[in-house]
Amino acid sequence: MNRVSSCIGNYINLTQFIDGLIVNDLDWDPHYMPLAKLLRLDVVRYDCLLRLESLATDYQKLLEIMEKRGVRTKEFERVPVLNTSRSESSTNLMMKQSLQSKIAQLYEEDFKLLGYDHSLVCT
Repeated sequence: MNRVSSCIGNYINLTQFIDGLIVNDLDWDPHYMPLAKLLRLDVVRYDCLLRLESLATDYQKLLEIMEKRGVRTKEFERVPVLNTSRSESSTNLMMKQSLQSKIAQLYEEDFKLLGYDHSLVCT
């Protein structure tokens, strides 16, 4: 956990943070703004979106698009891994179903427009 996260964690927990976002909405800080809104999917047509959970596969799709357009170079072949986690526990965060549902409802538009399974939104 970095210094800022550990400081914030001294004041509120994740549930309180999410409840605060529900009360205050998501537009007050671009860090929490839904990606669909930030990316302006209603205006901009993207050739490829990369997701962290499928980055290797998505990056290969991007390389294929770049190759078709003649812009693929050796520099793009391998993306360096930066800021790797030092702890496995940070990647295995378990949340209560109720908290998952709150997050899914906050970002419902993202779930729909970015092609994520939005079954959590319905719970």
